[in-house]
Amino acid sequence: MIELDQRIAEQLTEITLNSSLQVRCGSSNSFLVTASLIEPLINEFQMGGVYISASRPAPELIATLQEIDIPIEGIQFIDCVSSALLGGTENQFTNISYIDSPIMLENILLRTLFHLRQMPTEQNFVILDSVNALAIYNEEKMLAEYLHTFIN
Repeated sequence: MIELDQRIAEQLTEITLNSSLQVRCGSSNSFLVTASLIEPLINEFQMGGVYISASRPAPELIATLQEIDIPIEGIQFIDCVSSALLGGTENQFTNISYIDSPIMLENILLRTLFHLRQMPTEQNFVILDSVNALAIYNEEKMLAEYLHTFIN
């Protein structure tokens, strides 16, 4: 069983609404950080949200979150890698939408805004799992513009 990092939950209590937060971590502990971030947002803060999966397939992430009993019903996943890179979008999860390619930044943004408008929760979060993954496929200027628009 994975042990979540409670320091992340403690840090979240100090953040005000409409804030953005950047978490830097290596690929070796990225799932631990992700789970430690999502768990308090869902369970303690009663938030719903959008998770933009740019570095790994959303079904894989969902299955792993379910294994450690983190509820995923309040999260809409936007999978930027499965469709174009892995060639498959068929799975049993209804809370995943697919973007054809990580270079389609405008589509990612529009889909995120759509999902946020559909959320039944008053307060919501957006998690982008890897800016570095998007940087592989996008020009620096385009990515910077996307992130600026996204954060503001």
